[in-house]
Amino acid sequence: GEVMPADEDYKAGIIQVIQQMADQGNRTMAVAYAESSDNGAFPAEEPYPALTLLAITGIQDPIRVEVPDAVASCRKAGIQVRMVTGDNKNTAVAIARKCGLLRSNGECEEGEVMEGAEFRKMAAENPERLQALIPKLRVLARSSPTDKLVLVACLMDEGDIVAVTGDGTNDAPALKLADVGFAMKSG
Repeated sequence: GEVMPADEDYKAGIIQVIQQMADQGNRTMAVAYAESSDNGAFPAEEPYPALTLLAITGIQDPIRVEVPDAVASCRKAGIQVRMVTGDNKNTAVAIARKCGLLRSNGECEEGEVMEGAEFRKMAAENPERLQALIPKLRVLARSSPTDKLVLVACLMDEGDIVAVTGDGTNDAPALKLADVGFAMKSG
């Protein structure tokens, strides 16, 4: 093949492919390379060398078959289940739909899905509005460990009993703050 510069139309096409993959619940990964004259060592800091895109791939972690029934059982018992993830918003929504956290079709209602940046901004600038939206919140995407901690604190401030699951050391603050913390092995 021939290496060509990525113009705006090409970039828009790549973004559209990524969005389509995310809408199906895929995590996307770009495969690219850089020409190097210094034994292939990639610089630790910017400026990074120009990259040549080879492919966009999608990786899907299938939902365990028991998850939708478990979510339905929790709802029936009066337990609200929320998903806090670092995934892109479209990927998170697709996964949440498969799990039964969101309706399987149609638009999400205001406050059902938020991204970490919006959550952090609202927590800093308008905590009353955030507190009002939290009962509707089902999915927090592109979140940070601090977002999870703030969410747990907000729920507990409202008198909710909060259980948190986590599979990494970044989850430790939220696990410790929650009434019940489940540290899980990934997979």
